[in-house]
Formats: sequence, C-alpha cells, structure tokens
Amino acid sequence: MSGWKDWKVTGGRINQGWSGVNYSWNTPAMLMERSYKLDCADYDKLLFSLVLPRKATFKVEVITDKGILKKEFSPSNRDLKSTEFELDLAGSKEIRNVKMILEAPGGSAGWMRWLGLQNSKKLMQWQNYWKKYSKIKWDKYLVPTNDVLKFKPSLGIMMKNAQLEKLREYHNSYVKKHGSSSFTEYAAAIDQQPAPEKLIGEMVSHGLRFTRYRNYLRWKKEGTLNGRCRSYAVAGAVLKDKKLLRLAARAALSLAVCGKWGTGFEGHVPGTTFEHRSFDESGIVFNLVMALDLAGEMFSAAGKTFILRTIAERGIGQINYVVWRYPYIFNCNQLAAFSTGRVAGYLALEKNWKHVKPYTDLAMKELNSSMNQIFAADGGFAEGPAYFQYTLGTGLSAYYNFAVARELSFNKILPRPLFHASEYAELFISTDEDQYFIPLNDCNGRHGISIVATAFLSKILPQSQYVRLFKRFMACKDDLLKTKDIFVWMFAADIPDAIHDYKTFAEIKSINTVASTRKIGKEYVKLLVVGDSTLGGHRHEDAGSFVLEFAGQTFAMDSDSVSYVDPWAAILKTCQRHNALIPTGTKERPAPVKMRATPLKASGNADVFHAEMDLTESWKKYFSQRKRIWDSKTPDELTITDIYELKRGDGVVF
Repeated sequence: MSGWKDWKVTGGRINQGWSGVNYSWNTPAMLMERSYKLDCADYDKLLFSLVLPRKATFKVEVITDKGILKKEFSPSNRDLKSTEFELDLAGSKEIRNVKMILEAPGGSAGWMRWLGLQNSKKLMQWQNYWKKYSKIKWDKYLVPTNDVLKFKPSLGIMMKNAQLEKLREYHNSYVKKHGSSSFTEYAAAIDQQPAPEKLIGEMVSHGLRFTRYRNYLRWKKEGTLNGRCRSYAVAGAVLKDKKLLRLAARAALSLAVCGKWGTGFEGHVPGTTFEHRSFDESGIVFNLVMALDLAGEMFSAAGKTFILRTIAERGIGQINYVVWRYPYIFNCNQLAAFSTGRVAGYLALEKNWKHVKPYTDLAMKELNSSMNQIFAADGGFAEGPAYFQYTLGTGLSAYYNFAVARELSFNKILPRPLFHASEYAELFISTDEDQYFIPLNDCNGRHGISIVATAFLSKILPQSQYVRLFKRFMACKDDLLKTKDIFVWMFAADIPDAIHDYKTFAEIKSINTVASTRKIGKEYVKLLVVGDSTLGGHRHEDAGSFVLEFAGQTFAMDSDSVSYVDPWAAILKTCQRHNALIPTGTKERPAPVKMRATPLKASGNADVFHAEMDLTESWKKYFSQRKRIWDSKTPDELTITDIYELKRGDGVVF
C-alpha cells in the first residue's frame, strides 16, 4: 500500500497520483528496481498492473531462488489495451529482486497500479464458485409467473402512471411512423442476451480504469448487469412486456447478490481505505430503484425487502460515507453525480419506511448547496463542457425524481443559476453539425454530449441552443433509435420544433470566455476565446487559446481529451497541445501557474469582434509581458497579435 518510495528509479521519475503511481521518462529507457524477501511458494504467477503508452516496451527481470526470470511485452506482442502482465514464477519459492524497464522512442508517460501474486488453480476454483450463481432461483423473491400485472409504476419515483401512459402514446406514434424503436428492437433481440444470473460475479464494476482485465473483457463481451437492469425495466414498462419486466427484477436481484460494488479489489482488500468515491454505487442504486418502480409488480415482499436493504446498506451507506468525509465534493461535479442514486434511493426507502423522509430532505438541501456553489449566477461552470453536462445529466434526475415522488413542480425546485444556462450553450455549441459542444477541457466534441442533460435543459429552457443540440442528436443518432434512456423519451414529445439562431456575441464573465458567431454568406464562422486559467481538475492549460470554425469545419482546434485510462489524457491537458504562445529552449516543460487571469475584454456584433487578454501573471516565470489580441473587423478576416517580452528560454512558438 503506497510502497512507491521503496523503489529506486533511474532515467525517469515517479510520484504518487490519486489512484496510482505516475511515471514518465524522456531518456531511451527508464528502470525501476526494488529488493524483496517475499515468500511466493503458494503462487505460480507474478502480476504487474500498469497503464502502458501504446509505443512502449515493458520488460521485467525478477531474481528468485530459482535464478533470473525475464519477460518482454512489446507493442507487437501484447494487447495494447491490457492493464495486466504476468510472469511465470517457474516453481520459485522466494522473490528477491524485481526490475521493471520501460522503453519508448523519446520517452513517454503513464501510471502503475499494483503488483500481485496469483495462484492459478485457486483462481479457477474462485471463478467456478461464482459461476454456480448462474443457476440461482428467485422463487421467494418474485411473484408467480401467472400473476396478472397492471403495468403501472409501483413507487411513482421515475414517473407517475399518467406520465407513463403519455410516454406510451408518444412511443406508439413513433413506431407507427418509423416501424420500430430502440425498445422494440431491444425486445426482439432479448433472447440473444445471456440470462442476468450468468453475469453474477465477485465485482459489479467493469470499467477498465480499476477493474481486473479479465472482468473488463467479460464486460465487453457480455455487457453489464447494471445496464441490463435499467434497460429491461424501461423497455418492459413502455411495451407492457411481462418478460422484460421479469428480467428487470431478476437483473436487480442479481446485482444485489454480487460480491462487491464500486472500485476494483483495491477498494476491498482488508485494511484498505481507498475508494473511487461513489460513482458506481450511485448508478447501481438508481438502476435498482428503476427496477423497483417500473418492474415493482414482479417482486414479492421478500424481494422488495432484500433490494431495499441492499440499497440502504451497500448503496446509500457508502454514498453517505463519502459525503461526510470529503467537503470538496460540494465544489465540483461529484455531489450531483452521487445524488442520482442517493436521492432516488432515499425516495424508495421513504415510500416504504416512514423514518427516512427527513434524510431525503437533507440530501436535497445538500444538493442545492452544491449546485449553488458550482454554478455561477451568470451561468458559468468551471469544469468545462463535458462536466457541465455530466453534472446536470446526473443532478437534474435527482431533482426530477424528487419532484415526481413528492408531487412538486420540477421547475420551481431547481436552483436559480440553472435558468441562466442558455448562455453556456451559446458559448460552447459547435457550428459543426457532426459535433455537439466544442471539444474543450475534458470534452470530446464528436461524442461529447449527455443526451440526458440536453433533454432536461431543453425542457427547462425551450428557447435555448439545447433544443438545437437535442435535434442534432436525433439526426446524428438515427432519431431516438439508439437511446433507451427514459428521460430522453419522456421529454421528446415536449421538445419544441423551433430552433433559434446562434447569438452573434456570447460572454460568460465568471469563466472569462467569449464567443463570436457571424456569417460569411450563408455559412457560419465561430470564434471561441478561452480565458480561464484556474487550471486543476478537468481544466487544461488553455488560457489565451481559441477555437475557430467555418462552414462546418474546424480550422484552429482544441485537442480535447481521451479516456482517462489512456496516458494521453494527461498529455492533452498541456499548453503545448493548445494554440497558445509557448517559450522554447527551457530545460523543463514550460507551463502557466494556477490563477485567475486578468479579465478578458471583449465586444462584438454581427459584423465585428475584438478581444484582448493580459496573461502576464499566469506566465510571469517565463515572460515579463504577455498579451494577446484578437481583432476581426469583418467576419472573413481574423488578426491575432501576441505582444511579449521573454524572460526565460530562447524563443517562442505559436
């Protein structure tokens, strides 16, 4: 546990990251070495878990009582996505020294997770133990198969019966027009999926970031229980499909009997204090409540009690631990993310246990406190477009469930800053119809949309650009055919047809960002100027950079982001990957300091645009003066002027 300081490093550097040990090198190779006196008599494999750059070669040399054991993992002989590498111990009884060598042209970077020992025979026995659950019967937890159903929500948390009937009407008219829907296609292919019980295992989480690689491969092949639970419940409720609703109940019960929720084994090893907060638990609880509400008629009293107990102990209990321990989650996207399951779970409990209601109220009070902190009065949000959507896609469902369950007006209980979110969409929406939000910070433009957040915001702000984004999604994703999300389908009938033109000038001062959207003939030209230099978290070193679009194409782009499992996620944050002015000839990588830049001064209309920013304070280590000016007297011409006085380095690059 956090044993990285015991390693000797040559040719590179390592440091403790929040969930692993970061490493980097810019020499031909990096060597890490550690001496041991480790009994390995009960094991046959030594495992190395690390995230490797694509072009890196990983070599291991292990000294044991049997001599030196070696193995090489090159890009040509390894699975490039694998996060685990094994060395046969060849009957060794003791490990005495371990060397890890990393090689790549020009060096690279990544992170390491753990070293472990494996007994392959016992592993097979352990996996067979979980396979036996595939034959589990739920006779005491489900009602008899011949029970007559009303096909109504049991809890009234996800929706009331009147809302479900309206959704069915919209869906039926959709199928009449298009011939099928995501629900009808899903139902038609249901027999091709493995039974929910076959997916029961030691761990629920299958994301590559923490899970064992074998579980990740299983997830890629067979899918997840978590997703099945929700999809079965929604499709079954919409279609009045008894088979799907029973599958939803079985999937919920299967989720509840899995060995561990949340992070991989690192979060469950005896003595550990590590956890990946409550992302998994929140999603699992929300999906269990979805099954209890929409497929509730399938559960016996024993089945409901079992699911409710599981929600209370393994779900809300863990979420509350995180809420109590970490004040920072109130100041970013995380409390909203955890409130999805926390609020839905409390609402399910209070529908059954009278003592719970005050705890639901407290959870909503805390969510309100967080939302009013992280959203500025002018609609600004510091974590970038991807997390703006993620926060609202998760947090707004908590408000909606609360409004439905307590029979309140949804719009009246929302935090006031959200009603200023129209300007955020004006800033960051792309004029490229193949994108959604402009890729910025930890956002990917082509896929960077939370259709749930967009649906909610279109409902709340029907005259905003979220309606355009919603319609764009429908066009790019074969209408609604690819999504089974209940909120998207519920709100689709209410989304107005009218799409408003882009604002010619949009600005949010709280995040120091401005956008100009004008026309050259019939084509749009958009310029987004980024001024926020708070850095940290999901922000990039991009203050003073810009994005330029014309006629549906991007001519000056942001490098956006990739999966957090990929070492490139850290590299793409750097100012060297943005169109900023960068010093050259320094020994270290030049980077700005974390601070708020001098406010961006900007003005514009349908014809002209002007902006200027003084970034000297952010770059005072390298520049005595640094200022950037954007000047566009006509939509078809943009002049960028950099005024600088270099303090360190031998030149600059733009």
